[in-house]
Amino acid sequence: MRFEARELKKYAEPISASDLEEGAVYFALTFVDEEMLIPHVETIVYVGANLDGTDGNRVYFQDIDSFKAGTRFDMAIPEGGR
Repeated sequence: MRFEARELKKYAEPISASDLEEGAVYFALTFVDEEMLIPHVETIVYVGANLDGTDGNRVYFQDIDSFKAGTRFDMAIPEGGR
């Protein structure tokens, strides 16, 4: 498989929050050096927005390992409290 070469931008172009799909897998790409030679890729799952009802337009992602293990956001909130 071959991809067409292109110039990389020096800034991130995140996906719009309105385009995110719950349960969909996304990849976060960052570089660990200023020359942008060493990439770091993280697999994450979009789990929703405003999950505790108080944070407006904040969106939440979860690492793929804990998501696949069945750990969910509502498991971290003690029963009867927020």
